[in-house]
Amino acid sequence: MEKATHLILILAAIVIGHLPTIMGNDIKMAVVILEVVFIYQLLFWTVYFKQRHNKIYNLHFLAVLTFGVFLGPRVVLDLTGQTDIAQTNFFTSYKSSLETIRITLTNINLATFFFFLPSAFTSTSFRHNTRTNRLSIKTTKKLQKFILWISPLIVFIIYLKLKFLFEKGYLATFLGNEKIIFSGIFELVTTLYYLIFIFQLLHLDQLNKKIFWFHFITLILVLISDGRRGPAMILFFITIYFLQGHYIKNINLKSLLTIGLCVIVILIFIGNYRFKNRGFHFSFISFFHAQGVSIQSIFYSIEYNSALNYNFIDLFGATLRQLNVLLNKIIFYNQDLGLNSLVGNNKIYSAYLSSKVNNEMYYSGFGIGGSYIGELYTVGKETAQIIGSTIMGFIYAKLIKLQDSNISIFKKAIALIFIGSILYIPRDNMLDFLAENLYGIIIVGLIGIVIRLKIR
Repeated sequence: MEKATHLILILAAIVIGHLPTIMGNDIKMAVVILEVVFIYQLLFWTVYFKQRHNKIYNLHFLAVLTFGVFLGPRVVLDLTGQTDIAQTNFFTSYKSSLETIRITLTNINLATFFFFLPSAFTSTSFRHNTRTNRLSIKTTKKLQKFILWISPLIVFIIYLKLKFLFEKGYLATFLGNEKIIFSGIFELVTTLYYLIFIFQLLHLDQLNKKIFWFHFITLILVLISDGRRGPAMILFFITIYFLQGHYIKNINLKSLLTIGLCVIVILIFIGNYRFKNRGFHFSFISFFHAQGVSIQSIFYSIEYNSALNYNFIDLFGATLRQLNVLLNKIIFYNQDLGLNSLVGNNKIYSAYLSSKVNNEMYYSGFGIGGSYIGELYTVGKETAQIIGSTIMGFIYAKLIKLQDSNISIFKKAIALIFIGSILYIPRDNMLDFLAENLYGIIIVGLIGIVIRLKIR
C-alpha cells in the first residue's frame, strides 16, 4: 500500500480506539486495538525510513527505536500476556483503570504518529554529508591531543563518581545532601569532553582510532557513573550510526540484533548496581518491563490531571531555571539546587508530577521519571499532544536535514547535540533538550565566534 493509505489507516485505528462507544463500550477491545496499532506504527515507520534512507540504521530509525524501547515494552508484554500493563509496582502499587490505559495508549499513538509525520513530508537527499565546512586536520589533531592531556582528570572524575555511587548509593545523587568535591568544575570539564566527542563524530576520517575509542569508552563511563543509562545508550547508538562506512560496515538486521542484545546485557548488569547493597538478578522480562516505566508516568499525568497546576508557560520552566542557575553562578550567588527548586516557580514536569503523586518518596530521592507525552496531556490533552508532537517532529526532521547540509561545522555540531537529546524525549520533558544543552550551546557558540574573528 502507498504511504498515504497507511497513514490514513493508522489514524483511523487511533480514532476508533479512542471512541470505544463504536464497539459497544468495550474498553478492553479498544485497549487491544491501540496496543496493536502502536506496535504496527513502530514497524511501519521502521520500514518506511529504511526505504527513504536505503539502509535500516538511520537517525529516523533511532527515534523509532527510542519510542519503542521507552514506551513499547509493557505494551508488548501486556499484549502477549506476560505482564499486566495496568499494574504499577514502582513509586506506587495499584492497578490503573482501563479508561486510564485507553487514554494513555491513545496519546502514545497520537504522539508517535504526529512526531514522525513531518519527516514523511520532508524532502532530503539523506547524503550523510560530513565532508564540507569542517575543521582543519591540524585542528582535529589538536583536539585529540587535548583529549590525552585531560584524560587523567576524566579517569579521576569517573573514579570519584563510581566511588560516590558505591558508598552513598544511587539515590544520593538526587538528594543533593552530599556532593562530590569540585562537582562544578567536573561538570564543565565533562561538558567540554562531550562536545569534543561530537566534533570527532563529524571528522571520523581525520582521527587517530585509538584515541577515538578511548574517548568513546570514557565518555560512556562518565554518563553511566552519573546514573544516566538512557543518554549513554543513545550516545552509543548515535556513535554506531556515524561509524557506518568509516570504522564498520553498514549495519544490517543481523548485526542490529547483535548490537541490541549486547546493549541489553550491559544495561541489565548496570541496572542491578544502581542501588546500594542490591544483589544481582537476571531476567529479560523484568528488564523489558522496567524499560517501559515511562508509560506509568503517563498514567499518573492522566489520573492526577485535576491536581496539576501546569500550563503552556511551564513547558519552558526547565530552560528558564537553567538560565537562572547559570546567572547565579556567574555572580557567585548561593542558590538552592535541591529537590525543592525543581517544583517551585520554574517547574520541572517529571519532578513536579512525582511530588504530587508521592511527596514522601519524592523527598526521599525517588522519582517516576517523565515523558513529554504526559506533559503535553497535562497542558492540553489530545489537542496539545497533536500540536506539540508535530512541532517536535518538525524540529527533529529539520535537525536531520541539517546533518546533510553544507553549513557551518558549529551549527552542525549543535544540531547533533539536539538530536541526541530529542531522541530521549519519550522519557524526558518536552523542552529539556534546550535546558540540558545550554552550557554546550554557549561553549560551541563562543568557540565559533572566536574562530571567525581570528579568520577575519
